[in-house]
Amino acid sequence: MDNVRAFPTQPQPELVPRARLVSTIEPTKVRWICTGRLAEGKITVLDGDPGLGKSTIALDWVARITTGRPLPGMDGWMDDAPTRIPRGVVLLSAEDGESDTIRPRLDAAGADTRRVAILKMADTEGNEFLPTLGKHLWAIEQQIEAMNASMLIVDPLMSYLDSEVNANRDQDVRRVLSPVASMAERTGCAVVVLRHLNKAAGMSGLYRGGGSIGIIGAARVGLLAHKDNTDDTGQRRLLMVQKCNIGPEALTLVYRVAGVDGSDSSRIEWLGESSITAAAVMGQPVDQVDRDDASDAELWLRDMLEGQSMQSNELYREGKKAGYSERTLKRAKSSLGVKAVKQGYGKEGAWYWSLPDGGAGLPSASGTNPTHKEAPDPFDDD
Repeated sequence: MDNVRAFPTQPQPELVPRARLVSTIEPTKVRWICTGRLAEGKITVLDGDPGLGKSTIALDWVARITTGRPLPGMDGWMDDAPTRIPRGVVLLSAEDGESDTIRPRLDAAGADTRRVAILKMADTEGNEFLPTLGKHLWAIEQQIEAMNASMLIVDPLMSYLDSEVNANRDQDVRRVLSPVASMAERTGCAVVVLRHLNKAAGMSGLYRGGGSIGIIGAARVGLLAHKDNTDDTGQRRLLMVQKCNIGPEALTLVYRVAGVDGSDSSRIEWLGESSITAAAVMGQPVDQVDRDDASDAELWLRDMLEGQSMQSNELYREGKKAGYSERTLKRAKSSLGVKAVKQGYGKEGAWYWSLPDGGAGLPSASGTNPTHKEAPDPFDDD
């Protein structure tokens, strides 16, 4: 790969309306890289706790794509027989060293490293920094086209969001990921996004990924790496499908992270398939959560209030856009134990909501002596 070069700043084009009659659109089939797990031109989210080998899994996929070998779960994959034309991969990696971690892992997995590009941005003095999905998507797309890449890996997602993006706000992440999805569709490149799980428990894995629910919402496929709790050795891991709305869900893959002789590196050893499901492992049926409007509203409200307080009227306006009525949001507020505090007197005052475990401080009222009091009734605060 050539040295990373600085790309010129691209002017932002003026937006114009564009509409297409559906009758003019030719129907096509989803083009799978691995059926039920990775599709060309779509976003796949890979979630999991640290230490389960998510990055190593991604690099195993890189090795197979760059050498034309089938991915795990495809027909003939256990025989490792070439079935595809080798393609390129663009890698955005913020946590692993290029020379001491990424390159050794790719070598251990048998990758054609001539087809792998690690992308960074550089200024005129040669200083490198991470690109962001918001400001530098044009540069990422250029590199995808230059590499004839069939996969873009973003590891981890949070490192590639612009500083002004609140990863816990649904509208923020959707504003970032919508152009990414369009770019994927345009180039035919599969986008694989890696995330760590949050510390919440007792809910579907779909809601355990870091950041807003809008992240998994923008993905067409959601994968989950998890320990195999039935394994007495503690070595086996599971790669499970927890969302796939463009085709049939694939079986769970069993794997372990294996050491490499004569090296400090590691590689993935695939052990076969399993009927264990993500819903069973996480302890709550996914379809039950998906149908529960109240639960959805609670998750949305928690995302909106993470780290800050917001006026109730603003929450009602944003909630209406997301499909939640005022009454639904008030029920969610009650269930979450959200605190309501009024600032100001009479009609000049405004109610602010915040999470019970704390949020950003309330803004100061201008020209009034603010009063702060708890709402006596969660349905009577506005």
